[in-house]
Amino acid sequence: MKCRECKMSATQLSKKQPNIFCRFYAFRRLKYNLKGSVSIYGFSELSDADPDDIEPWLPRTPAPKLDIETSKFIISKVGDRFCELVEQEKESMSLVGKNGKIAWKRAVQGVREMCDVCDTTLFNMHWVCSKCGFVVCLDCYKAKLKSADDINTALIISDDDRWLTCSSNKGAHEPEKMMLTQIIPSDALWELGRLIHVIRGKWSIPETCPCDITSSPLSLLADVAFLDSEGSRDKTDSKKSLDKSAMSPSVDTDSDKKLQPSCSTLRELLTKTAGKAKVPNDKKNTKPKTSGSTLDDIIQSVVEKNFHNLTETSVLYPDVPHSWLCDGKLLRLHDPQHKGNLKIFQDQWRRGQPVLVSGTNKNINSNLWKPESFCKEFGQFDNDLVNCLTGDVIVGHPMSDFWEGFESLENRPTDDEDEPMLLKLKDWPPGDDFSDILPTRFQDLMKALPLPDYTLRQGKLNLASRLPDFLVRPDLGPKMYNAYGSAKFPSQATTNLHLDISDAVNIMVYVGVPNDGEGGRKAHEQAALKAIDDADCDSITKRRVREVHEVPGALWQIYDAGDADKIRDFLNKVAKETGEIIEPDHDAIHDQSWYLDEKLRERLAREYGVHGYTIVQCLGDAIFIPAGAPHQVRNLHSCVKVAEDFVAPEHLNHCFHLTQEFRQLSDTHSNHEDKLQVKNIIYHAVKDAVAVLRDANPEDD
Repeated sequence: MKCRECKMSATQLSKKQPNIFCRFYAFRRLKYNLKGSVSIYGFSELSDADPDDIEPWLPRTPAPKLDIETSKFIISKVGDRFCELVEQEKESMSLVGKNGKIAWKRAVQGVREMCDVCDTTLFNMHWVCSKCGFVVCLDCYKAKLKSADDINTALIISDDDRWLTCSSNKGAHEPEKMMLTQIIPSDALWELGRLIHVIRGKWSIPETCPCDITSSPLSLLADVAFLDSEGSRDKTDSKKSLDKSAMSPSVDTDSDKKLQPSCSTLRELLTKTAGKAKVPNDKKNTKPKTSGSTLDDIIQSVVEKNFHNLTETSVLYPDVPHSWLCDGKLLRLHDPQHKGNLKIFQDQWRRGQPVLVSGTNKNINSNLWKPESFCKEFGQFDNDLVNCLTGDVIVGHPMSDFWEGFESLENRPTDDEDEPMLLKLKDWPPGDDFSDILPTRFQDLMKALPLPDYTLRQGKLNLASRLPDFLVRPDLGPKMYNAYGSAKFPSQATTNLHLDISDAVNIMVYVGVPNDGEGGRKAHEQAALKAIDDADCDSITKRRVREVHEVPGALWQIYDAGDADKIRDFLNKVAKETGEIIEPDHDAIHDQSWYLDEKLRERLAREYGVHGYTIVQCLGDAIFIPAGAPHQVRNLHSCVKVAEDFVAPEHLNHCFHLTQEFRQLSDTHSNHEDKLQVKNIIYHAVKDAVAVLRDANPEDD
């Protein structure tokens, strides 16, 4: 019996992605029957996992390359979300079929398991059709059950809700007959869910999670005793401790009680008796934080009160060159390599506000990023271009034409009316890794990235770096954005309003100003300054862009992530005023079909009280954009920008929320697919942080 991938015709295969993979690989068991033929012998079970399968999912010893403070910080920001994830996984256990069995799907190197209904990456618990391999996530499974009024309607619901029919018998998939399957082997998830509470108690890390975990002193002693013994186990012992196949993590069975040995040590006594001392987890009675007259306490109190002026923050950060823009809302760091940047950056970043870092151009080789350099190396290749004035795509155009017109109106491709087009280079470099196509520029960029703990691929505060090698890593860049600019078109965006699921830093590496056209270079510069003056920029920004050494390139509007729903409502309101029909599976922000010009921004502020950050990005400026923050860009001159995405602990909640939001988009939407794998990132970030704190002693910190 073939899975739905293996049964596809040659014509269908040619239309699919090149990484077609049998859905039953390393999952379905086969055997030889008495006639010598191969027949199906069920599916892998939790008891089939060996120590090599389990080890990547457990806190490692020796601990990964994380320090104690970073590990505590990660758990303080991500721990509650991890616990919610564990509770969701426990919920799926209540939906197990009549036989109570759970299949085990081994994680396969280089394969990203995805829900067939919503394209979300499968984290752990999911349901599989044993005949064709059709898979659905927990959310889609629950939605399917909820959509049925009774069992009869559940049997006849077909593809109208994206559920594919079975490729084996052509019938509708019945939720009750699908097989509950998990990816994380044995009870590693439940064990990590228990350990994180032990670690939080051990290191006094506050928690507000939904878990019903005992907090009695006896239990805490037992957990600490368990940690001592846990750290000394070798790899082969892990299978014995974790092999409790197909059992709900919240249920103690009779067989468990029979297997418990008598207590011969204090550690065993504590471990055995603590389980009896169940104490409800009262979230109202949280432990008070220890207070003291430390610099951190003073800084936090000032930041919470929104004292954003140079007089105040210069006292707190006397050695860090910085200033405030946007009337005190936007932090600007002046030295991208300064060792003191991290703390003041985090004080702003944790509140979901963008940050501007200037001077990165001093740390790059500017010759690598000039248009003539790209034209010489890549001008002979074809690539798609987009006319920003019309949105039309020009397919397969020589890149030399684009680069030769970068700083020359005369050399720009023209439209049907013989007018120079306002072009941007579409998706270049293409999907291949930036480091493979542009290796020299990649290295040049990496050494210049500000806040490297966040922005580097292996940065300790970039949680995407915690993903193990056997998982398919998300493509977080770098990505290039190459486009002409013109201040003469105030309503034309280079990039329309949108938001990203991950955090990002966008660096202006080159600004090109045309020397030709009416009035020459000076006319273009004056037009850009007028556009800045008309864009509600603050007085400090207006003074800055007129300084001799500054070269303004692009005008940004960034909004707080918390204002996204208000902006969405506003845009839907404006659309309805023009008679536009709002489709249920589309989104005003995710569709990237709007640019908020001066009039729309004024209406948004007046009617909804939403004010953004108007930022001028000059040569060498790096703009940090928080996950989930709506933003738009308008190039004032021709710009070469490079962006690197990352996953910061502070904004993981936004990433998680957006993953759920993207599930509701249409199948054809570019944001529909879950490419970030937020749940996998959460799991492995917590796993590594727990490993560090389990093996360390608070008294030595």
